[in-house]
Amino acid sequence: MFVKREIRVQSNAEVLHSSIASLSSI
Repeated sequence: MFVKREIRVQSNAEVLHSSIASLSSI
């Protein structure tokens, strides 16, 4: 369960990072 939670956090962080990068690139 902990591993799944970590993966979820990583995926969320990646999505946030990509969204922020796209916003900053505009």
